[in-house]
Amino acid sequence: FDDLYSDRFIDLTGPKNAIAPGIVASNVAGYDLRIVSSNTEPDAGIGIEPFIGETPIVYAYTNRGNTNLKFFELSVHDGRIFDLQSIDITIDGSGDTQAKKVRLTGYRNGNPVNGAVMSKDVIDASAPGASLVTYQTSLNSSFVGIDKIRIEPEGYDVSGAIGIDNVNAINFRTPAGP
Repeated sequence: FDDLYSDRFIDLTGPKNAIAPGIVASNVAGYDLRIVSSNTEPDAGIGIEPFIGETPIVYAYTNRGNTNLKFFELSVHDGRIFDLQSIDITIDGSGDTQAKKVRLTGYRNGNPVNGAVMSKDVIDASAPGASLVTYQTSLNSSFVGIDKIRIEPEGYDVSGAIGIDNVNAINFRTPAGP
């Protein structure tokens, strides 16, 4: 996403109501991004800017912190499947300086892929010493041949941002027919 950033916040969607089916930013560096929230406040969106001390990230945000973000999704714009090797994830605004569980799930044809789940502790981006957390999925063969990933907090809502960077996806291909 680094090539999309130009020294200022880039708002890909503008703040909107993100209740299901959510807000979509299409064809962002070849990916479609979707955020879904739990309330009707026109306060959520998708943007790009640097994380503290890092390169630019793409993230789902709440403009005033009034919206509870449920999940953030990424899929390939042209519908191809891929193998996910790794991805960096951060959250902001969980309201706690303690690490919180964030789940990454791989999907295929709208359904979670059995075994394509990874949870890690992520420190709120506003907390001292926070950094992006790498989910190394290359050792999990269930993240092979997926068409979407979903990032979601486990058991809580995020009222600030869910961010991703360094998406390492390989072997893009058209899914085999029935």
